[in-house]
Amino acid sequence: MNSTCLILSVCLSLPLVPGTGWCIQTFDSTALSQKIQEETKKTPTSPLEKIDAWVASQQEDVSWDDFEYGTLTISGANRHLWRLLEIAKVFMIDNEIVCLGNSITSSSANIRTTINQCHGLGKVFYFNGKKEGMVGSSASTHRIKELKWVRHNGIAYFLQESQRVHFNLAEQTGSWHSINSKYNDRPLTKEVFKLWIDHVNAPIKEKYAYILVPGITDNETAKLYPIEKLKIIANNSMHQAVCHAILDIYQIIFYSTGQVNYKDFSVSVNIPSVLQLEQNNNVSIADPVQKYTKAEVTITCKNKTYAKTVQLPSGGNASATRTLTLETTNFK
Repeated sequence: MNSTCLILSVCLSLPLVPGTGWCIQTFDSTALSQKIQEETKKTPTSPLEKIDAWVASQQEDVSWDDFEYGTLTISGANRHLWRLLEIAKVFMIDNEIVCLGNSITSSSANIRTTINQCHGLGKVFYFNGKKEGMVGSSASTHRIKELKWVRHNGIAYFLQESQRVHFNLAEQTGSWHSINSKYNDRPLTKEVFKLWIDHVNAPIKEKYAYILVPGITDNETAKLYPIEKLKIIANNSMHQAVCHAILDIYQIIFYSTGQVNYKDFSVSVNIPSVLQLEQNNNVSIADPVQKYTKAEVTITCKNKTYAKTVQLPSGGNASATRTLTLETTNFK
């Protein structure tokens, strides 16, 4: 994978801030394959209610030349401030980024998951499975039934499952003074693209799923893109898992011990962990909480079972990934 990317997609669900008229600086998170524009750093034109929850680097590009696949996890939020609980997961496989969230629960707030918020760089296109549409700059917010994908500035956002997805493209005005009184209050105005999922007021165990694909610059490519090759196997409080059917890669997050099943394949681990299984029989496992010294991994496919005790790194290498090759041929 040779593109230069920014990870933007953890997207914690933030509550609405009623009456928010001021803005806060965020960075152009559509820059998945582009450099951050300097002007984006200088303009506080993104509403607080839809701050991107994660940006890999605020100062420079992040090169993925040395990486192939990966995962990123965020659990929880500031429950004292928002009384919000969420488990969010990002899977990076080949040219796609799969974003999953579940257990979205709030006792009072109206919760939104921000898919993206960035400077509006061109029109917004969408497809509902039957016809295409295009949106230019306006004050209107759009919610399209049965929305399949939204495309803006070379990025396609493929929506999975039935979700309350909204988007708009409109001018926003903000000032640095509203963030910090030592700055002047000169208003700055920019066009902003916003795409989000509405989980309504006081949601209970809501979830979401969407897939980002950079480099999609026309509607025909988006319509023909084989997004079905990515299978979401699990998205719950116990496990989150994705399979790439063409590359034959499984990525699984175990929040607790247990087993994940998909067709004639199953994998179980006796500790909370992150696991990846590749078609070359490589199994990679990591303990992000740095709590365990070993893991018992059991994989079954087509009535063949492989069990292994994996010694995990410790000390300064704790949480590092341990990769092993299955001691069998044609396991898959």
